[in-house]
Amino acid sequence: MTMTATQPTERPGTTQGYRDPFPRYPIPPGETAMIEVAAAHSNGLTPIVGERTDRAGLVLTPHTTGRVLHYSGLWCLTHIASGARVSPPASLLHTREALLWLENAGVDWDRTAADLHADPAASSTFHELYFALTGARETGRPLVYARTSLVNWPPLWRICHRGIVSPDGYDTYEHAAALAEDAVAAPGGVLHPDAVIHRDEHSPGWGLRCASIGCTDRDSFFPDDWDYGLPIVDSRAAVQQAAWNAGWRGHDETHWTCPDCTRHYH
Repeated sequence: MTMTATQPTERPGTTQGYRDPFPRYPIPPGETAMIEVAAAHSNGLTPIVGERTDRAGLVLTPHTTGRVLHYSGLWCLTHIASGARVSPPASLLHTREALLWLENAGVDWDRTAADLHADPAASSTFHELYFALTGARETGRPLVYARTSLVNWPPLWRICHRGIVSPDGYDTYEHAAALAEDAVAAPGGVLHPDAVIHRDEHSPGWGLRCASIGCTDRDSFFPDDWDYGLPIVDSRAAVQQAAWNAGWRGHDETHWTCPDCTRHYH
């Protein structure tokens, strides 16, 4: 099946070619993750553009449905060789999680449909993923968690001068030391050169971070909007209640998702 709608021409080798408002040449494969595949439906095949994945043989595609095919707004994993759906339609975030779920399945999807149908492990994985992803969608939770949410915060570092410990705590020694040096060097600084950096003996409490793959480790913590967006650290009950009030949702004792990620699970 030919997927190219227009006859491609050679891409210009000049910088001007990158700014062409009406390009007539294909983007080199190394500069795009997009790929055209023939998606299978009960009444035949239809061309569709998907995104390559790190699972050989599978591509991430928009879900299409209806008597006259149209996009549903959902996504799925599609087998490149046959065009068959491997995962049930779900949100983009849930479908990306399905890729991670398949990592531990040990199935080689880069085969013909006949080979996959003859492989009991592939058939079992297909059905297990269907029920796992359907269950995650129905309960509004992630299929795969990127991390646990509750973090016991490490003891803080403080500036100590002549036996008096500063009320302000810092996450790293370097941060506290830099502030101590600045205060000593500043005109009228309140610190004396004999100031030392002291570390607390106990944790100040708990932080809460989003467990979804939609958030990065660095940006996943529940922030205090009144304190420059730094993570809120408090007792477990207090930080969980504050997060709930701010639109976070808990899925079990150790996994929460932020409002931005939570909306992708419903």
